[in-house]
Amino acid sequence: MNNINFTAPTGDTKRIENVELIPTGMQICTLYSMIDFGHQETNFGLKPQIKLAFEFPDHMRIFYEGNEAKPASVFEKEMLSMNAKSNLRKKFIQPMINRIMTDDEAAVYNISQLLGKHYVATISHSPDGKWANIQSICPLDEKNMLMFGLTSPNIPIINKLQFFHLSQGFHSAEFGFLPRKIREGLMTSSEGQKHKLSGGTFAEPPKTDNSSSNAMAGAPPQGSAVPNGLIMIDQAVTYDAYIKAGWNDQQLIDHGKAKRNAP
Repeated sequence: MNNINFTAPTGDTKRIENVELIPTGMQICTLYSMIDFGHQETNFGLKPQIKLAFEFPDHMRIFYEGNEAKPASVFEKEMLSMNAKSNLRKKFIQPMINRIMTDDEAAVYNISQLLGKHYVATISHSPDGKWANIQSICPLDEKNMLMFGLTSPNIPIINKLQFFHLSQGFHSAEFGFLPRKIREGLMTSSEGQKHKLSGGTFAEPPKTDNSSSNAMAGAPPQGSAVPNGLIMIDQAVTYDAYIKAGWNDQQLIDHGKAKRNAP
């Protein structure tokens, strides 16, 4: 009889406990995720929600055993409201653009244009020491970037940009590209439940197999040309999704997401 200990992996990756928090004080961050989370059940009934995620590139952490280090992040869920007293407007949007908005401006302001931009957040820790929170935030500009020894505000974005608006639809490639927990949360939203009850389908994550998966996800094949003479390098998000998120062609090039299609 063979005495070899023959085991099989469970497929589960163990999360590391007590990962070091982002230090308190002023820290550079990037808004890399903006999710229209639909109407979710709250203590005040069904309310529209938005999820924002900020990465902190100066603070790389390993969160799961065997994985590579990733930037520590802070996740914020707020009511999707630009009312003058709302957290979204008062705590985030106005400080991020560094000015007070009128109600008329707030009603039509395209908040997706803030995705991919850099900020300085003041970090505080929860009383139990388990969470890092954004206490306040402001744009990264020429004045405060000197505090960090920066000569340019161009900072690499490490996480893939995530953007989803309900108008894109649950069957869209953009929905399929979202992380599993985000997709599951959207499925349980009021809009997701109505979509399911009406017989609607939900896009699955694209397979990791090269061109066939990109075709399934609605993304152009690797290295293929898109409008305006660009070739997409980053295939995790479509060109259209970047544009809807407020990016322009030059930003895609500057951040290594695309390149010029040389004649």
